[in-house]
Amino acid sequence: MEPLSRLEIDSIKEVMSIGAGHASNALYLMTGKKMMVSFPLVELCPIEKVPSLIDKPEEPVAATYLSMTGEENGRRFPVGAMVFLFSQKNAIKLAAILNNEKIGDYEYYELTNMDISALEETGNILSGASLTAISKILGIKIMESMPHFANDMLQSVLNSLLAEIAPKSTDALIFKTEFHIEDHGIKGNSLILFDPDTLTMLRKRMSSLFKDMLKEYIEEEYEEIDKRVV
Repeated sequence: MEPLSRLEIDSIKEVMSIGAGHASNALYLMTGKKMMVSFPLVELCPIEKVPSLIDKPEEPVAATYLSMTGEENGRRFPVGAMVFLFSQKNAIKLAAILNNEKIGDYEYYELTNMDISALEETGNILSGASLTAISKILGIKIMESMPHFANDMLQSVLNSLLAEIAPKSTDALIFKTEFHIEDHGIKGNSLILFDPDTLTMLRKRMSSLFKDMLKEYIEEEYEEIDKRVV
């Protein structure tokens, strides 16, 4: 698929920034800690290139993921999947902060059920906020599954996810994801694995929306000129 244009990148970043704002508020309500979530970089790339853009394929990661289903005029269809990936170190750090616990030794610490639950809920909040904005652009209802958790080498996690929840996806939208929580900064990656038809629909819809906004802007400018002339 063709690389994203500058307009598409800016449009998607704007959509995700709206979702990030809602997610930041929801995480604050969940933890009582001031948080800011941001997506400073977005890229569309073939699935097979994802591991090299994130980390070494053999590096251990923690992932929360969920599948997405669309509904339009009573018809349901696959939209794709959303995945949140953190290095083992950053997953441990984020879980400790979310649970108000002391950050343990990264090398020997294993994620507990409470840690996993906190990471799953964070993924649920992030996806819910982002998908609300995406569904409005597409003009369809998007339903998400319950979040799930995986903890393994990066390549193994991605292979399992593609086979399980996004078998038709050929491209991935990758968002560099940053959490700023009080004095802590945590980096991760968010992936949207769209069904090919849905990704095509999204790109067409963004182009159409831009043309509509441009037309509206031009018409408003002419109205202002007409007022000044009169």
